[in-house]
Amino acid sequence: MFSIDPQATYLMPAHFGPRYTGEKTSGWYHDVTVVAVPFKTERDKLAALLPAGFQLADEAVVTVYYACNKNIDWLAGRGYNMVGVNARTVFAGADAPMEGNYSLVIWENLTDPILVGREVQGIPKIYAEIPDHQIQEGVWRCSASHF
Repeated sequence: MFSIDPQATYLMPAHFGPRYTGEKTSGWYHDVTVVAVPFKTERDKLAALLPAGFQLADEAVVTVYYACNKNIDWLAGRGYNMVGVNARTVFAGADAPMEGNYSLVIWENLTDPILVGREVQGIPKIYAEIPDHQIQEGVWRCSASHF
């Protein structure tokens, strides 16, 4: 009979067993290409998207990024692509305020990182078709779509 180990971490279906963690656990992404475009935006519109406890940094900056991730250890050498939108924020921490990026949304083209990120880490991830970027005559292009 299957029983859950309260000290282990599980993904669904749980009866497949706990996630392995140990000496061979690796989160290495060996080949990553990132293109990021930050821009200033309307402060009140961006602030309306933030949950309680967060406020915008001095400047209302949004960053849209694309990442092509290849040769990932935990995916047995496979990869996936992502497009994300971050807001520069300050979190009112218990000890001191912390400045960083708040992830508004991330689109990814592979179920495994979507599920682990959403269900285990609480990252706002959704699916999109995201082909590898193209570079033609010095111009970088990437896209994301769904249906």
